[in-house]
Amino acid sequence: MKTRETFSLFLLSFLLTSPLAINARVNEESVFEEARYPASVLDLTLLGIQKNWWIEFVNFPSEETKRKHPLITQVGMEMRLRHSSWRDRISATGVIRDLNGFLKLSAVQRKQLVLNTLKHLKSSLVLNLTVVNKKTGIPLPGKKRYLETRHIELSIIINDLIENDRNEDIRLDLPLLYGPVGQAGYTDEQFVFSEPYYLNLKVDNGVAVSGDPKKFIIVEEE
Repeated sequence: MKTRETFSLFLLSFLLTSPLAINARVNEESVFEEARYPASVLDLTLLGIQKNWWIEFVNFPSEETKRKHPLITQVGMEMRLRHSSWRDRISATGVIRDLNGFLKLSAVQRKQLVLNTLKHLKSSLVLNLTVVNKKTGIPLPGKKRYLETRHIELSIIINDLIENDRNEDIRLDLPLLYGPVGQAGYTDEQFVFSEPYYLNLKVDNGVAVSGDPKKFIIVEEE
């Protein structure tokens, strides 16, 4: 906990004094208050959240964290964050670093892993980001709108698997994510899962057992 607090204080100090933040122009097309050109406080904030996620879930997960988030910690889920300016979303890539831990999960648990990742990611983002309508002026404090899941695009990839037994790339173009690749994801209130390379993934000699790359399961957000 002390490590996270120290890092957060360092990040805050850096944000307040960074020439990038001071000299950058406001991106008036974005709903995110901190979005700026050519670099922004938003970028630096996302970097801080990403670093804290690494400490919490990958590098030094505490016993309490393992108890509260067993699926995320079991697969060693790393998080990479950026602001997608053309979609004006927070683009998140969850990287599963523990393949063996993932293979022990059932298909139901693998679905739940994406749901849990999105839920905790939103909790991390909502503490640090607000969305505003810059075209009508920045609202007064207390009237800012909090980030919602519709502001997030999430894709999940498995770090140690790139090809199947036919030498085909299994980091697929997800049908609902308009660009990001992976084995599962979320956008526009819908979850998407590759059936052969995520829900029913099997591995033989370090490569994925091949399946229909166009077979996806799509589930509406509840």
